Amino acid sequence: MELKSRNVQHARNLFDRAVTLLPRVDQLWYKYVYLEELLQNIAGARQVFERWMQWEPDDKAWQAYIKLEERYQELDRTSGIYERWVGVRPEPRVWVKWAKFEEERGRVDKAREVFQTALEFFGDDEKQVERAQAVFSAFAKMETRLKEFERARVIYKVSQNFLILSFSEVKGICISLHFLVSRVRNPLACTLPTQNSRNSLELKLLLRQLFLRSDEFNMKKRLNKMA
Repeated sequence: MELKSRNVQHARNLFDRAVTLLPRVDQLWYKYVYLEELLQNIAGARQVFERWMQWEPDDKAWQAYIKLEERYQELDRTSGIYERWVGVRPEPRVWVKWAKFEEERGRVDKAREVFQTALEFFGDDEKQVERAQAVFSAFAKMETRLKEFERARVIYKVSQNFLILSFSEVKGICISLHFLVSRVRNPLACTLPTQNSRNSLELKLLLRQLFLRSDEFNMKKRLNKMA
């Protein structure tokens, strides 16, 4: 009614009062955002979302904010929203969505960084590592799509065996990786973990040691030259 009479400011005031009094009613926020975007006030819509996010709403609200920024090609802002989303709700599916977004916009190094950060986050104890299996799987699938088959193979190997490997087996994998990378010109160091570090950050960062600095070390191209 207020919009039909073009009393826009009054409509805004009504929504502002409503979300202030009832901040947990998502439909009020959705309608408020819709009003601002309908009026092409994107900055205003963004401000509404920012107020809403302070209440740490459910995933649909975060996704709605992301879609708003994507509609206007504000991809750096979108990435920032993903980062805040995982800070509030660090679930495997959220990490995977963020990494997939970065991959789709051509920022493969950033996608790898997201996966690596997720694996570090979930790597503090065995229960967390079990939850990270979806991250491992998505990470390996991304490398496969990129035809980085050696990277994908190592990720699958670590994912499948991490919880059951004995120390000698883990050390064997490290030795194999060290041998592999030592045959190329600019190898990445593979630090061998000590026996009491099986569940430590040192071992959890094995993938990070192998996959960091991808611009300087392209496993697939170098292996092809060796063939």
